[in-house]
Amino acid sequence: MHFNFLNNSSILENSIQGSYDPALVSLSLLVASIASYSAFILTRKIDLDNRKNQLNWLIFGAITQGMGIWAMHFIGILAFNLPITITVSYNPWITAISIIPAILASFIVLLTSRKQSNILINSIFMGLGISTMHYTGMSGMIMNANMLYDPGLFILSIIVATLLAYIALTLKLWADAKSTKLILFDNRFILPSIAMGFAIAATHYTAMFATYYFPSNNPPINETTISGNILAWIIGATTATIAISLLVAIKISHHFDTLKINKEHEARLNSLIDNVSEAIISIDQNGLIEIFNYGAEKIFGYRRNEVIGASTSILLTPDEKSHHDQYIQQSALHAPRILNKNRDLYGQKKDGTIFPLEINISPIKYYNKKGFVAVIRDISERKHAEKELIKAKEKAELSSKAKMEFISHMSHELRTPLNSIIGFSQIMLLDEKEPPSEWQKNNLNIIETAGNHLLNLINNILDLSTIESGHIKLDIISVNISELVNECISLIKPDLEKNNLTLEETMNECSGIIVRADKLRLTQVFLNLLSNACKYNKPEGLITINCENINNNAIRINISDTGKGISLDKINELFEPFNRLGHEGGNIEGSGIGLSISMQLIELMNGFIGAESIPDSGATLWIEMPIYKIEN
Repeated sequence: MHFNFLNNSSILENSIQGSYDPALVSLSLLVASIASYSAFILTRKIDLDNRKNQLNWLIFGAITQGMGIWAMHFIGILAFNLPITITVSYNPWITAISIIPAILASFIVLLTSRKQSNILINSIFMGLGISTMHYTGMSGMIMNANMLYDPGLFILSIIVATLLAYIALTLKLWADAKSTKLILFDNRFILPSIAMGFAIAATHYTAMFATYYFPSNNPPINETTISGNILAWIIGATTATIAISLLVAIKISHHFDTLKINKEHEARLNSLIDNVSEAIISIDQNGLIEIFNYGAEKIFGYRRNEVIGASTSILLTPDEKSHHDQYIQQSALHAPRILNKNRDLYGQKKDGTIFPLEINISPIKYYNKKGFVAVIRDISERKHAEKELIKAKEKAELSSKAKMEFISHMSHELRTPLNSIIGFSQIMLLDEKEPPSEWQKNNLNIIETAGNHLLNLINNILDLSTIESGHIKLDIISVNISELVNECISLIKPDLEKNNLTLEETMNECSGIIVRADKLRLTQVFLNLLSNACKYNKPEGLITINCENINNNAIRINISDTGKGISLDKINELFEPFNRLGHEGGNIEGSGIGLSISMQLIELMNGFIGAESIPDSGATLWIEMPIYKIEN
């Protein structure tokens, strides 16, 4: 195998002129394009298949692409007609070996053609593979003439092969990006295949133009040869067989892969359906059961082979069956009311047991058929819990009503003698005709104080019960917060004087602020907080009241004292009813109800109440209320 090039002494006028058969030229281009298409489609199969099979597909595709290049070359040579005086035959061994560069180049390109960064290198490999195959095949020609190559056109043929291969591989990469699944006849790969066919053909015919034939008087070497016609039939038949076999193999393999995937999906779906605790039942448009999962078997007691093909009405009570038949017959009419909505109704098990269930029905469509799928839950436990909850609620309401009646009755029964006791003690203290002695005054004051304390306790218990039962009624009006605080300060002055306490207030920031509240109940809350600040303060202590306007959205009123404060581990218990935080045995009067009532009243008026404290330095209780408006 050798190459001879033209030199300055070559006389081109002596070269032999030939002509081309247009039909065979077109056939050569078609063969190259079809082989390229088969190889490109194969890359989709490689992407979708497992690693074990990818190498086999790569080898098969490289052989197909190489055979296409090889077939195009020899069909193209047969398309070139030399004078009848020139006899041409082929060395079978060189001719066979010439396919190897094309197969190797095709293998490398198919292996790495799915990356943009590899396109230039792949184009060079493909260009060299096509060119090497062509010139190796040309060296296998045996004729009574000498072949000389034009060096410039020789190099140009390699460049043309590389450039057109680059275009073809770029288009192929575009087709790969657009194609998401394997289709044997994918029109996205037609343009890249034609481009690759042109790359192969253009290389061949450029190389043919680079070849000059000069007559030789030397007889051809006596060796084993094969005629052009026989070679054409062999090449054509082999290429067609390989290309068709490749497409058929891809189709069959993809079909079996699809069947395998479908079986796996079906198995996964069946496993998913059977491992759901709810009943999943699929029915056709006539109401006949098609799918009956394990959850449905557990809920209804039927085996699936007992119900497949039967009407879903066997799962319903007699009352529900008539409705079911109407739904099936007029599904379009009832669809908006029953589809994709949770509904409660009653089902019937195989043993005749009737039980409550929740059902959600959705429409489905498959193979141009319509049907429905139902997800069903047995809600017997939920219904039982609901009944028990209703019973408990009714019992609690009766208990609350009885408690309210008892408290109301007892408060009335207690208030009457208490008012008498308090009233008579006051009368005796004010009797001018027979004024009491000092000893009597002291005892009467004790009676009056104890009576008032007991009456206050009864009123607090009644308030707490009324709030907790939800029977309290609030008279919500507009309240000027500064005016209300000043009124409370005037009412608390006796307690301040009694304990020798000083009160300082700074309400300027909340001047003109109006809140929506029950004035009487809000006054009750403020008096309770001020009363606590007095009771739990130190002798000659200080009480401060200040107001904060929070972004014109809310006000916060802080009431601080200088007493012992509240320990941090007990501050969260401050608003619990009847919890006096360890002061139960002390000499400070109180029931532990006031702050609990205050918190609930403030929350009913859309406010918040809280506390902060530094032990041994005092405590601050605060109230936040939303601002209704600000008056100038």
